[in-house]
Amino acid sequence: MNITFGSIIYLFLIMIVLFSFTFIFMNMFIDINNYLNPKKGAVLEEFINVRMRTFEDNSFKEIILPNVNDYDLEIAIPVDQKLNATVQGNWGFNQDENGQGFSTGVYRDGYTADGSIFKGISEKRYKYMLDQGPYVIKYEVRKNKSNKYDVGIFINNKKVSFVENEGIPSGLIKYIGTNETLLNKKTDSTSEGRRTIDYLKFIPKSNLVKKKV
Repeated sequence: MNITFGSIIYLFLIMIVLFSFTFIFMNMFIDINNYLNPKKGAVLEEFINVRMRTFEDNSFKEIILPNVNDYDLEIAIPVDQKLNATVQGNWGFNQDENGQGFSTGVYRDGYTADGSIFKGISEKRYKYMLDQGPYVIKYEVRKNKSNKYDVGIFINNKKVSFVENEGIPSGLIKYIGTNETLLNKKTDSTSEGRRTIDYLKFIPKSNLVKKKV
């Protein structure tokens, strides 16, 4: 029997195709078996593309954000906006509808009296004196080795503060703004109320928190 070079190549290609299909089907079988019969304590992998979300105003509203451990929050304050030291603010993302716990945004001028640019879960206020926009304030929230959350604060790309253990996973952020009637009313003077913003952004830096089975 004459075996030509072409025949050898043909048989070799058939073997490669058969091996590839066998490999694919074996992996599919293993994956299906692991899904239907997971080991106790196993974690299902979730490879989900979490998208950035943008909000164009800071009037009070309830929101639902995907639950991730690492993310950025941004608040943009308009050009020429005066940040008065009276009872008013550029409200941002909050854990509570009345501003308890984790709260972002500028209260008063960020410094005077009980003014602040951030309030952590301990209710401690973090200050920075602001005067007139434009400002972009970014909060970089990152899970640390103690399974708590640190917050880095940047104003116009300049780091102004690093706060340990005062953050939360994004899934616990439930509101934009405040539900207090007077503070939710728009103001462009020194009166009580809500100063406008250019935008609010939620920028995920990690995938969804994995759920244990």
